[in-house]
Amino acid sequence: MTLYDVSKIGCKIADGGDRKVYRYDTDSVIKFSSLSLLVGKKLQEKYRYDFSICKKYFGDFIVDTIDVSTPTKKEYIEIQPFIPGEMLRKKHAQNEYVRSQLEEIVQITKQMEKDHHPLPDLVGNVGMISPCLSNLIIDPSGNVRIIDAILLEGKSVKPLGYIIEIFTPLILARQNYLLRKFLK
Repeated sequence: MTLYDVSKIGCKIADGGDRKVYRYDTDSVIKFSSLSLLVGKKLQEKYRYDFSICKKYFGDFIVDTIDVSTPTKKEYIEIQPFIPGEMLRKKHAQNEYVRSQLEEIVQITKQMEKDHHPLPDLVGNVGMISPCLSNLIIDPSGNVRIIDAILLEGKSVKPLGYIIEIFTPLILARQNYLLRKFLK
């Protein structure tokens, strides 16, 4: 049983660390996890848990996401509304409205840390090599939207998760550097 319509999948628009993102129908995207084929149910459970924690803390900053994974397969597939806009860069933080949202996101991450949750990956794949927070999109109305609700934690998806754990300090250092730079 497929929970999405294959005929509605369009062109690829992004490649993340784990996910390939395609246009879907007229106003959505569909994301396919590559790693879920290797890790299976553990990764599906992690992604579902990560989304629930991020949604709890970040609320409307998180883009609505529908899990359309086939229950009997290892795959993990999500559909989200397509959010037009740009990855968050320093120039966006010069706008008072965007800046206040970014400051709120930083405060939420501090609360997550106090509550002993792993921090979210805001920097994303592109942000590791370019000065942007690629998991944050500024929509045409100036709203900051989090397009990937992933926590920087790998212990729940052993043995592959050990790789995530090795790189987490580097990812967090880059993310914190960019947040400080953008809010300076």
